[in-house]
Amino acid sequence: MSKLELPVSVDVDFARHWIAEQGEDTSVIDDDWCYPEFKKHFPHLLEKWFAFIEHATTGSPAIAAYLAGHFLGMPRERVYAVIEKATTGDPAWAAYWAGVNLGMPRERVWAVIEHATTGDPAIAAYLAGVILGMPRELVWAVIERATTGNRARAAYFAGVYLGMPKKRVDAVIQKWEEAGE
Repeated sequence: MSKLELPVSVDVDFARHWIAEQGEDTSVIDDDWCYPEFKKHFPHLLEKWFAFIEHATTGSPAIAAYLAGHFLGMPRERVYAVIEKATTGDPAWAAYWAGVNLGMPRERVWAVIEHATTGDPAIAAYLAGVILGMPRELVWAVIERATTGNRARAAYFAGVYLGMPKKRVDAVIQKWEEAGE
């Protein structure tokens, strides 16, 4: 297993380090390298990459899994499992995108968003309400409970587009402002 820790955002420098750690020549990796090039040049490393993501406890394994599913063909159930168990990064955002682009069942998306304690579950809830039909009361509850991310923006948009009562919107915004964010 890799000695590297998964960062919040996988960039070209991290990719070079991880691929070099696997004993591969990194000279094919340009500064504009991205997932399709990884799949093209290193298809034999895909399973190792998927396992690395599945065992990650740092960074944003949920986002990495979503991207691996979207661009590299990581099996969907494996993607969903990583998203559902993630406790770092932004699992709610990854769940939303997995619901939109990878067919993650809505109830599983909603459960991740509802229980997320890192990232931006409020914005993910708002978007899931608009795009994936997440029940409005659940969206509002997530926004009100969220302790990370941009709750004020989510509350504002939920008020405008999902009918969140003004009193509830104002309470979220006031709490957010009092926190100095």
